[in-house]
Amino acid sequence: EHLAQTCDIGESAPTIAALTLRFCVSRDEEYVELLALHEGRTIDLKARAHHYPLLLLARARLADHELPPEQQGWVHQDELLRQLRGDSNRLHIDIYRIRRQLAEAGVADAAQIVARRPGTRQLRIGASRLEITQLVRPTPGPKAL
Repeated sequence: EHLAQTCDIGESAPTIAALTLRFCVSRDEEYVELLALHEGRTIDLKARAHHYPLLLLARARLADHELPPEQQGWVHQDELLRQLRGDSNRLHIDIYRIRRQLAEAGVADAAQIVARRPGTRQLRIGASRLEITQLVRPTPGPKAL
């Protein structure tokens, strides 16, 4: 069974490896917006609770930038659960939701957004082009009378 592609005819469906993921995070980390950038297009994935585990995995991968690419960003599931203060059921649901969201946005290999290392209980974000910015809320200007 194939997921329907939402891309225009003649336009290739983006893959995880071809995407740049930009996380826009509030100061308290309660709000995480996610943008997927591909060949001049922006896929706005909005703010969702299931983006937070992905943000933690993105930080781990960025922190390992000096390692060879195949070694970057691997995190033990137990460590990720400790950071999330959650259980494995919640994590599995979040991973399912982000994969489904990317598939619905037309990403060809959406399941690759979270990679698992067989037999190790380690996972990492599948994308290597990552940006994390702090969300700057515009300050309200003077009120009109």
